Amino acid sequence: MLICICGFLSSCEKPQKMNGEIVVLENLLIKKTTEIQKLRNKAKERFADYDGMLVHLVFFDLKSDLKESDIEQFTNVIESFKEIKSIEKIIYGEFLDVGDARSMDDKELVIQLIFKDVKALESYQLDSIHLKAKKKLKPFLASAPVTYDYKVAE
Repeated sequence: MLICICGFLSSCEKPQKMNGEIVVLENLLIKKTTEIQKLRNKAKERFADYDGMLVHLVFFDLKSDLKESDIEQFTNVIESFKEIKSIEKIIYGEFLDVGDARSMDDKELVIQLIFKDVKALESYQLDSIHLKAKKKLKPFLASAPVTYDYKVAE
């Protein structure tokens, strides 16, 4: 009988111990969920300035025989876009092979231009800096650039 009582008492201890572990795990889950929400809010705040704006992507297929100095000239022309007042932000970079078979690896360089609206994009299209840049960039291109435009979701 003593063995039965010990067995009963030890079995009663387990739910209490498990309840304690559950409380610890619940608290950890709450803490991590709160951290994730803070990160989401921070990311949303970081990009809130672009809500509703127009993004204009331009993909360039460069000639395969370009030298490093040619690429430098090309990017210097892209840098001149920073003088165009209708552009809110410009980001550009060369293709990076990360092993994704779906990649547009035939386009070696992309620029992302952010505008307040379509009117600002139209202003950019007619800007003398942009028009001169198109002429300067043409000798470096294997084919015509490809564009993609979208409005940033709010």
